[in-house]
Amino acid sequence: MVVYEHKGFHFTATSCTTRSGENLFLVIKMRGRSDIEAPRLSTWEYTEDEYVTFIRENHIKCAMLILDDFSILSRVPELEMLDLFPSNQAPNHISYEPVYEMPKLRMLSPKTVYGERDQKWTEFDCGRLASAKQLEYFSGAGKGIRNLKALTGLKSLLLSGLREPDLREVVGSEQLDTLSLLLGKLESLDGLEHSKALKVLSLADCYPLRDISALSAVGPSLQGLMIDNCKNIEDFSVLGELRELRRLSLVGTGLIPSLSFLEKLPKLETLTLTMNVEDGNLQLCDRIPHVRVWPNRRHYNRKAEQFSKGSYEELVRGDEAVDEWRRGVI
Repeated sequence: MVVYEHKGFHFTATSCTTRSGENLFLVIKMRGRSDIEAPRLSTWEYTEDEYVTFIRENHIKCAMLILDDFSILSRVPELEMLDLFPSNQAPNHISYEPVYEMPKLRMLSPKTVYGERDQKWTEFDCGRLASAKQLEYFSGAGKGIRNLKALTGLKSLLLSGLREPDLREVVGSEQLDTLSLLLGKLESLDGLEHSKALKVLSLADCYPLRDISALSAVGPSLQGLMIDNCKNIEDFSVLGELRELRRLSLVGTGLIPSLSFLEKLPKLETLTLTMNVEDGNLQLCDRIPHVRVWPNRRHYNRKAEQFSKGSYEELVRGDEAVDEWRRGVI
């Protein structure tokens, strides 16, 4: 992780840092309180008073905290974006009480599994956040996360290890436009109908996932979709209802009966395909401006070399309508 120095203090880029360098996060570590396996950041370590003074005098809005407790946050309620890592010195069930009281949060990523070899964990209750209605971006692991539906103003949600079989207790915001789900016990996308503003969806390593029919509810809005290594999906025909889709990635080791649904996607501009198309017919890919197919398979009626890949800069990502600092999910 790259570290930048400013006035003797250190900052780092996170997923919310823009290409222009906006939203660099102040790294807060303290000697004897901040040992951690990841992220490993070698920085100067100041006292709590020195950090508080620097934040106030320089109007800092974004911070990454690697600490054994987060009580310092009660002294800097002006912070708006937080990346929180309990250190190895933190107790089991570390308290997030100071975070709940912060009034201006826009972005929040609290780690709930931590310590050496992830032997400790804690609970984070989204329903207790004073900023629950204004929080725009939330990222976390499934274990310990409670009451996600309370985040009624949320625009970006990134979750790993979701323990729910569907999304009915997960999606509570009608403004949600970006959703990323990694691993977990997800079996269907039921509940997705509550996020009819959804523009970007990433599904990665969701092995139990079988039913994606709920995608029809976001057909009028979805522009970017990535399905990565979700090899147990039983029916892909619903993809034909995503008429606004501009970017589609179907990668991993799964099997797709055919690509016939592409005929119903007039706006599709970028296609990435590594899943095996059973009928071997790639003819409908001919009209798509940028196609990346691999590997070449014997039964395919097109070779990867026949398609225009386009440069990275030319590719449509599907997240162009999302605020710049919240992009990069797909």
